[in-house]
Amino acid sequence: MAGIHKIADINPTINNLCVRIRVIRLWTLPSYGNSPLPYSIEMVWLDEDGGKIHASVKRAFVSRFMNLLEEGISYQIRYFGVGLNSGYFKTTHHEYVDLFLFVAMPLVKLAEIVDSDLKDSKNSLGTDSSMDDMNDIPQEYAI
Repeated sequence: MAGIHKIADINPTINNLCVRIRVIRLWTLPSYGNSPLPYSIEMVWLDEDGGKIHASVKRAFVSRFMNLLEEGISYQIRYFGVGLNSGYFKTTHHEYVDLFLFVAMPLVKLAEIVDSDLKDSKNSLGTDSSMDDMNDIPQEYAI
């Protein structure tokens, strides 16, 4: 793995993207049928440099990630897709959006963020800087 990517550097030409982010906003879009699950899970991610990007879990993977993602929590995520940030409603100015496209996508919860950390001007993610590779994380912590 080439390391941790910054949100500002995310684009569709990079393979094996890996980011350390905090979910700063999380909401669901309702399903239009009789499904008890939402149509999608929508998020805004923040990295330690202050970069923001919209991320989306589409209908096919909502059941996999529904109870794993929380607002205010930091994660290390890799192997996600990237698409153009098009449409009328844009939550960030980033040119691209992140898409959860794989059911076995590694998602690791790094730390719970307390209210005082959310006000930190450095946008610290509360991560352990010695964790440079997903392989350093014990399997029991991998989601």
